[in-house]
Amino acid sequence: MPNSSAAKPLLRNALRDMEKQSAPRAPSLDPSQFFSPEHLRNLTVMAKIIEGMLERQGKWPSYFHSHRIKDIERHKNARLGLDENGDPLEPEVDAEMPAGSDTAASPATQSATPTSDTPSPDTTVTARARPRRCRRRRCATEGSAMNIRSSLAAVIVTYNRLDKLKRVIAALQTQTCLPERVFVIDNASTDETGSWLTQLQQDDPRFQHVRLPENIGGAGGFYEGARVAYEEGYDYIWFSDDDAYPEPNAIELLLTGIKDFEARFTWRPSFACSAVKWTNGDLCEMNTPSTVWDWPRFYSPETPYFLVGSCSFVSVLVPRWAIQKHGFPIKEYFIWYDDAEYTQRIAKSYPGIYCPNSVVVHDVPENKGVNYSLVNQANIWKFRYGARNEASFRRREQGWAGVAVFARGVRLADAPGQCGKIPAPRGL
Repeated sequence: MPNSSAAKPLLRNALRDMEKQSAPRAPSLDPSQFFSPEHLRNLTVMAKIIEGMLERQGKWPSYFHSHRIKDIERHKNARLGLDENGDPLEPEVDAEMPAGSDTAASPATQSATPTSDTPSPDTTVTARARPRRCRRRRCATEGSAMNIRSSLAAVIVTYNRLDKLKRVIAALQTQTCLPERVFVIDNASTDETGSWLTQLQQDDPRFQHVRLPENIGGAGGFYEGARVAYEEGYDYIWFSDDDAYPEPNAIELLLTGIKDFEARFTWRPSFACSAVKWTNGDLCEMNTPSTVWDWPRFYSPETPYFLVGSCSFVSVLVPRWAIQKHGFPIKEYFIWYDDAEYTQRIAKSYPGIYCPNSVVVHDVPENKGVNYSLVNQANIWKFRYGARNEASFRRREQGWAGVAVFARGVRLADAPGQCGKIPAPRGL
């Protein structure tokens, strides 16, 4: 451990710098200042201090675990009308209760037609349970039935993949829960996509062709789609790619799943995502959602839901309230990590749910995940965007410590001798 008198100023300055970077503002997309030696020296001192703190406070992880469990139990008891110990809540009465009264009038008695036994207005008794407390927001209509109709829109982003786009449209037309409006965001395609979508819109007005003046990437397309669908007032928005084919009940299972979860558990999932398969039926490596630590908490055969902290934009359903609270995707990301950043951002309210029964087939050439050991001259431009975008996200959310961890992971994943040869992104 370093000398405490010398370490405290360094730690204080480094933490102040991290707080500035984490302030709520538009994330910086310029990675040129991410790796100054001064910041890395401060991180080394911070790591040593935090390591010593964890050694002295070995019970911290178990404390946070038990705290989360108690919070869930407290919320469950509140739903059942119980206190923190599991005992029935006793009604509280106002101070205006007449002296000598032993019981409070029931709500039914208070609302009944006045009789000789009905308390007069000056002796009316109000009985109420203790207010419920919950750290996370619940569904707005607690206990609402699942059959309440909600408006649904879909957003598909496309660029020069007309053959696959036609298969996506055909799959949407056979959905058991067809969105009321499908916004196809055309990133200035140079093939026959534009004319085909124009004719489709004339034949079926549910499909709206939104052509952009230039290609602003998948991130820009999903931003525009989210903005258009949100401004038209839809309650749920389903996002997906132009090469992902949903099974006939894929969207319906997401919509019923997110409503069923709210009705059963009162928590409001920030999104619901599908199981994404490759063309041969295997799990699609690049679209595997990231789970939270207690991911199987609510799983049962009747409730096949797993808690996830992020997912891709291949078949994900986002409720309107999440967009209203957390905004749209970052269009400046252009490509890669825009979906991970966005779902992690909205999951700050509550994690999303993974619905394995909702299946989508992702028609990509190879079934490979995003791994920096796979960088080559053909795909390096995508990895440039990916590295820049994830570094900007980590700097915003985790400060320099998160950027350092990310950089170390990239170096460990990269093939020997190749990391130094990857040029930094310029002009992005």
